[in-house]
Amino acid sequence: MTRPATRPAPGEDRSPGRYRSDSIDLAPHPGAVALARLHVRRTLGVWDLGELEADASQVTSEIVANAIEAHHHEHLNAPVRLTLLAGLRTLLIAVRDASTAMPVPAQPGPDLESGRGLLTVSALAAQWDAKPLAGGGKTVRALLRGSRRA
Repeated sequence: MTRPATRPAPGEDRSPGRYRSDSIDLAPHPGAVALARLHVRRTLGVWDLGELEADASQVTSEIVANAIEAHHHEHLNAPVRLTLLAGLRTLLIAVRDASTAMPVPAQPGPDLESGRGLLTVSALAAQWDAKPLAGGGKTVRALLRGSRRA
């Protein structure tokens, strides 16, 4: 696990115009989803990106939950890595996992209780994609955009 985001030290430059990044490795178990949401909320608070917090938490939950489920189905025990990359009013959420199963948006019926995760990601993110990794596994990325401050 990497060091969590913290308040700037005296003299440390974390002005809003700078790019910021943070990563955390998550064990592939259901509790990782809640930990990922908490990490996103804390990090965005430190980065003064609170306007993206609700959408980022939801998108992160969906993508991490999909990664954990894929690990479960394939009996994988490798960590899932959550990386946050922020610009002035943008946030890129990237989740890397060891599963080779690529995410596919479902068309769930109205009575099904699951299967809407990627539809939610599509609705909240400016764009999202998934890329296979050369050594196996994949990275799923979602880009969120906040409003511009005057």
